Amino acid sequence: MISNYYILHSVVREIRERLIGAKFLRAFSFRAGELRMEFDSGDTLIAQLQPAHTTLYLSRSAEREPKKNVMSFFKELEGSAVSEIVVADNDKFVTIKLGEYDLILRFYNSPNALLYKNSVFSAAYKREPVYKEKIISPISPITPIPTRDTLRQKLPMLGKWLEAELLAEINKKGGSVDLDAECSTFDQSLRESKSGFIYQHKGLLLSPIVLQILDSEYKKYNSISDAIEHVIRLRSKTSTFKSKKDALLAKLHGALTRTLKALKDAESGVENSERSERYAAIGDAIQTKAHEIEKGIQSIVLIIFDKETKVSLDPALSAFDNAKRYYDKSKRGREMQKELQARFISLKKEGDTLSAFIERVEHESDLKLLDTLEKETAAEGFALSRTKDDLGDDSDPIARFRKYIVFGGYRVLVGKNAKQNDELTLHVAKKEDIWFHARHVPGSHVVLQINNVKQIPKEAIEQAAEIAAFYSDAKTQKHAPVAYTKKKYVRKPRGAAPGAVKVEKEEVVIVTPRIPE
Repeated sequence: MISNYYILHSVVREIRERLIGAKFLRAFSFRAGELRMEFDSGDTLIAQLQPAHTTLYLSRSAEREPKKNVMSFFKELEGSAVSEIVVADNDKFVTIKLGEYDLILRFYNSPNALLYKNSVFSAAYKREPVYKEKIISPISPITPIPTRDTLRQKLPMLGKWLEAELLAEINKKGGSVDLDAECSTFDQSLRESKSGFIYQHKGLLLSPIVLQILDSEYKKYNSISDAIEHVIRLRSKTSTFKSKKDALLAKLHGALTRTLKALKDAESGVENSERSERYAAIGDAIQTKAHEIEKGIQSIVLIIFDKETKVSLDPALSAFDNAKRYYDKSKRGREMQKELQARFISLKKEGDTLSAFIERVEHESDLKLLDTLEKETAAEGFALSRTKDDLGDDSDPIARFRKYIVFGGYRVLVGKNAKQNDELTLHVAKKEDIWFHARHVPGSHVVLQINNVKQIPKEAIEQAAEIAAFYSDAKTQKHAPVAYTKKKYVRKPRGAAPGAVKVEKEEVVIVTPRIPE
């Protein structure tokens, strides 16, 4: 903002008119790089001393001061009256004289506020780095044809827009011009300007004069401080809008990612449930061969849909009970198919709605309308907050675990070591998820994510238990007991080793260790 010397010159003239004779009350800061100075005239002089954002302006608008993290500066100035305020010739620093003290505000190189007492350094707003004074090269002979370089030698503090404006004025006159006279006249007009002109050109541009080289519309302010404060507020508003828009888009994209993942899981579940005809055919084939199947065998080769197929059997069951097991799978598949198809359609609709919201937010440019969009998304009931199910990058909390899809399209997560077991159980699993662990042997923690579904298919429970048995020291056993309970009944005792937990209200199921086909 104070990148232009003439803006600084104009604002200092205005500050001088309002602060000469005013008593210095205090200097303080509650934002990084911003020094506030209060005077008994009711004015607050604000100096922003960040390298990329240097600003100086007077403000009468009250801003709530935080109760904490307020730092005070230059207490020795309190009660002193301002006797003079000057800006250096062709350099961006301002001296405020208060009795025997000089407070110098520097707006170039390393912006800072420096206090001198009787020309001896006394204190600084920011720790002063090793600083070398600027060296201005001797002016070389002026070329007859004016260019930006020649203008810069005459008026080194113009800046690119004022340089372009002066160059355009000179070129418009054509022929031979008195360059010294043109530069002197232009410099005088800038120093005498009391107004500020704000252009919406590649962002916000503040000029002390009307720029004829720009076709853009501008807004005129009779007070340069008011113009600067307006720009500060506009930039703050723009920053707020961008932050809010980015945050809403991030939430919507996260919700869409979760929805698409759930859609994929539901699609897998539909495919699973569509195996009901195959399960029924296996049951029929087992019954046909029942007289050849002895209790205790783990598999048999049968003709299923005109193709030889190896069929798994429960060695603890008879042939007819194994057939019944497959008939039960077929029945549950038929029952689940309609529910899963309805869920698939619902998730597809939700994904389309989220995509439409994302497109609307991306094209929105008004803060109030953005707030309205945010309320609309909340009214739709989307889970916009990032959850433990979020996917898509290296920070994905479930990316490191083994993952399986079991009957019904439910996802199963498996820890790979003791540390992951703790993370899965204590930080990823939700309280209503189903937790599994092979009994009496070391093994992985396994979590069946239920997504708030109240009735979980028995088949999904059994398959998750089979996975837990497979990833345990009971892997080689024909039958293994697996404990399961809701995650809310699993806790970690204080001081327990990694992976060690205490389980309450557990149930036990006997399964064959294996992972889903």
